Amino acid sequence: DNYSFGAGPSMRLVVENTATGLVSKISFPGGTQHFRDSDYYDNLLEGWLKNEPVALLFTQAEIAAATVETAEILPAP
Repeated sequence: DNYSFGAGPSMRLVVENTATGLVSKISFPGGTQHFRDSDYYDNLLEGWLKNEPVALLFTQAEIAAATVETAEILPAP
Protein backbone atom coordinates (compact mmCIF):
# COMPACT_ATOMS: atom_id res chain seq x y z
CA ASP A 1 0.00 0.00 0.00
CA ASN A 2 2.95 2.34 0.51
CA TYR A 3 4.81 1.44 -2.69
CA SER A 4 6.91 4.22 -4.17
CA PHE A 5 9.83 4.28 -6.58
CA GLY A 6 12.54 6.88 -6.53
CA ALA A 7 15.69 5.55 -8.19
CA GLY A 8 17.08 2.68 -10.21
CA PRO A 9 15.98 0.96 -13.42
CA SER A 10 12.55 2.17 -14.42
CA MET A 11 11.76 0.06 -17.46
CA ARG A 12 12.55 -3.32 -18.97
CA LEU A 13 12.14 -3.62 -22.73
CA VAL A 14 12.73 -6.61 -25.03
CA VAL A 15 12.18 -6.36 -28.79
CA GLU A 16 12.47 -9.29 -31.16
CA ASN A 17 12.67 -8.88 -34.93
CA THR A 18 10.65 -11.76 -36.44
CA ALA A 19 9.72 -12.64 -40.02
CA THR A 20 6.24 -11.16 -39.43
CA GLY A 21 7.45 -7.99 -37.72
CA LEU A 22 8.56 -6.72 -34.35
CA VAL A 23 7.41 -8.44 -31.17
CA SER A 24 8.10 -6.56 -27.96
CA LYS A 25 7.42 -6.80 -24.26
CA ILE A 26 7.77 -4.12 -21.62
CA SER A 27 7.69 -3.92 -17.84
CA PHE A 28 7.52 -0.97 -15.44
CA PRO A 29 8.21 -1.00 -11.68
CA GLY A 30 4.86 0.57 -10.91
CA GLY A 31 1.91 1.39 -13.07
CA THR A 32 0.60 3.38 -15.96
CA GLN A 33 -0.60 6.36 -13.91
CA HIS A 34 1.44 8.68 -11.72
CA PHE A 35 -1.48 9.52 -9.40
CA ARG A 36 -1.53 7.46 -6.20
CA ASP A 37 -5.35 7.38 -6.05
CA SER A 38 -5.56 5.77 -9.51
CA ASP A 39 -6.30 2.04 -9.90
CA TYR A 40 -3.43 2.06 -12.39
CA TYR A 41 -0.78 3.56 -10.06
CA ASP A 42 0.79 0.17 -9.31
CA ASN A 43 -1.06 -2.15 -11.70
CA LEU A 44 2.16 -3.36 -13.34
CA LEU A 45 4.16 -3.86 -10.14
CA GLU A 46 3.33 -7.56 -9.70
CA GLY A 47 4.51 -8.33 -13.24
CA TRP A 48 7.71 -6.35 -12.64
CA LEU A 49 8.46 -8.29 -9.45
CA LYS A 50 7.80 -11.65 -11.16
CA ASN A 51 9.62 -10.65 -14.38
CA GLU A 52 6.39 -11.09 -16.38
CA PRO A 53 6.27 -8.25 -18.91
CA VAL A 54 3.25 -7.17 -20.95
CA ALA A 55 3.07 -6.92 -24.73
CA LEU A 56 4.00 -3.56 -26.21
CA LEU A 57 1.53 -3.17 -29.06
CA PHE A 58 2.39 -1.52 -32.38
CA THR A 59 -0.55 -1.71 -34.77
CA GLN A 60 -3.93 0.00 -34.42
CA ALA A 61 -5.61 -3.40 -34.63
CA GLU A 62 -3.51 -4.76 -31.72
CA ILE A 63 -4.25 -1.68 -29.65
CA ALA A 64 -8.00 -1.74 -30.42
CA ALA A 65 -8.22 -5.43 -29.47
CA ALA A 66 -6.52 -4.82 -26.11
CA THR A 67 -8.18 -1.51 -25.17
CA VAL A 68 -10.12 -1.59 -21.90
CA GLU A 69 -10.53 2.16 -21.31
CA THR A 70 -10.19 5.32 -23.35
CA ALA A 71 -9.93 9.00 -22.47
CA GLU A 72 -10.64 11.94 -24.72
CA ILE A 73 -8.58 15.04 -24.03
CA LEU A 74 -9.89 18.28 -25.48
CA PRO A 75 -8.43 21.78 -25.44
CA ALA A 76 -10.01 24.32 -23.15
CA PRO A 77 -12.77 26.38 -24.81
